Amino acid sequence: MVTNVIYLIAIIMAGGITTAMAIHLWFNRKILEQDFSIYLVVFLWVWITAQIGECLAGPLGLKVVFYKIKFISISMVSVYLLGFAFHHFRGTHRFTPWVMAGIAFPIVFCQIFTLLPYFEPLVWSKFFISPNNLLLDIEPAAGYGVYNIYNIIFLMLAYVLLLAGVLSPRGAKRVQLMPFLAAGILSFSAAMADYFLKEGIFYYRTMPIALSISSLTVIYYLRLRYFRTIPLAQHAVSQSMTDGLIILNPHNEIMYANPSAFELFHRPTEAVIGRPLDSFLGGLTPFLAETDAEFDPDRDRTALIQGKSFDVNLSVIRSRRGAAMNKIVVLRDITRLTRVEQRLRELTNELEKKVAERTKQLEDSNRALQAEVDERRNAEDRLKTSLEEKSVLLGELHHRVKNNLQVVSSLLKLQSHYISDPDAQELFAVSVSRIRSMAMVHEKLYKSDDLAHTHFGQYLHELVHSVIFSLSKSSERFRIDLAIDPINLDIDKSILTGLIVNELVMNSIKHAFPETPGGGGGGTNDIAVVFRIEDGEYVLEYSDNGAGLPSGFSIEHSDSLGMKIVATLVRQLRGKIEIVPHRGMKAVIRFPVRKD
Repeated sequence: MVTNVIYLIAIIMAGGITTAMAIHLWFNRKILEQDFSIYLVVFLWVWITAQIGECLAGPLGLKVVFYKIKFISISMVSVYLLGFAFHHFRGTHRFTPWVMAGIAFPIVFCQIFTLLPYFEPLVWSKFFISPNNLLLDIEPAAGYGVYNIYNIIFLMLAYVLLLAGVLSPRGAKRVQLMPFLAAGILSFSAAMADYFLKEGIFYYRTMPIALSISSLTVIYYLRLRYFRTIPLAQHAVSQSMTDGLIILNPHNEIMYANPSAFELFHRPTEAVIGRPLDSFLGGLTPFLAETDAEFDPDRDRTALIQGKSFDVNLSVIRSRRGAAMNKIVVLRDITRLTRVEQRLRELTNELEKKVAERTKQLEDSNRALQAEVDERRNAEDRLKTSLEEKSVLLGELHHRVKNNLQVVSSLLKLQSHYISDPDAQELFAVSVSRIRSMAMVHEKLYKSDDLAHTHFGQYLHELVHSVIFSLSKSSERFRIDLAIDPINLDIDKSILTGLIVNELVMNSIKHAFPETPGGGGGGTNDIAVVFRIEDGEYVLEYSDNGAGLPSGFSIEHSDSLGMKIVATLVRQLRGKIEIVPHRGMKAVIRFPVRKD
């Protein structure tokens, strides 16, 4: 009986201390590092509480419920201990508390089902109270071994990682891992002792005491780290701050000030602490008087203190019910920054003034430029109107020249009707053809949008057919082959080149293909004209398959008027003519594209 009382007092004290410290950590968990420490403490506390309930409960059924809750909590402890080891040794954040809860869910879910009588025999065959009347003894079933293997695997993996972290020469968190490793080894050793030596120690289990000690070890470490080390570090930081830090009570009385703030007071500590802040720094009075409705932590506040400008950062520490407990005032000297900003504003104003002056100059220049542009546009409009008028006049001129040439051509044709001499009639016909070739040039010009150039391909096509139609009694006996590149010629070259082709065609009709059956070709009478640009020169090739030229023929010494005219026209074009050996007659004329 005495042993039971001592055992109960030991585990109740351990459980009570663990509970109090765990509750303290839970309410202050916001300042803890976001790891698995707090979850380990919570589930250890659940285990110890369930153990106390198992000891104090009288009926067997109630003891069984506490035993099963204890069994569930130890599974969560093993999983979260592994997550803690992964987080600190491997440095990975993938194993979050929620991930580890998901890993533990299947086995914990199955354990929760054992609270139902139907599933209980799958894990425990029988429950009975041990001889000391405090704890339970069990006869395990198949599922019990599965749960134990599950927990042992996670615990052993966690111990290996913790031990590797402690023994690692580069372990940055060695000191942090050692309490957890020691607590885990102590609990695991107690569990093994309870399993193998339970009858040798009077059926009392050491596991509750070991877990309580382990929990206290972890909690003490967390308290030491977060509730002693952090305040000391915060104090060291505040003491070394270049900004002034002042902590006030709800009545705006000074509770703490760091050395940078004391430099503003010019008084010893005992003369400042406990006194209202506005009695020393009156420039802060408007900010301290702000009500809760007016208070905005993000508001920009600037105060003038002892001739210097300070940026004032004001924050409020509130209780859990929202009541203001303390005010924290941080003063940052921005005098130099203010002077720089003032100088920057002055430079900005000067720059804006210069920009305004330059803008006015540019506007004046733009107005003058716009006036010049308008004047040029008007001049262009006048020039365009003048050009249009000249184009109309030039077109009319070409039209009248063409009409006059047609009149001359018609008069010559009428005159030829009164002449009976065939040679004279031929001369008239030749003259009419030459006049018509020049008239066609002017006709093409006044019908074209470009009054200075002709589309030479169309012109030659009409010219050749016109000459053949007017001089031959049977134009069907000729086959014309024209290969003219799309070239535009000016009026001078068009007239001269047209006259050359006119003379060559007339020469072919008159001499190469006489008006006799079969002509000079014995079949078809072919005339071919090629016109192209080659090596910066215009190339005109004229050929027929007629009777050909006599041997030793020279165009320069020919008695033919037509050939003399051709030679003269080629010289006017600054070109050269070459008679090429051919079946019939072939002449190649070259003249430059540009005038020299």
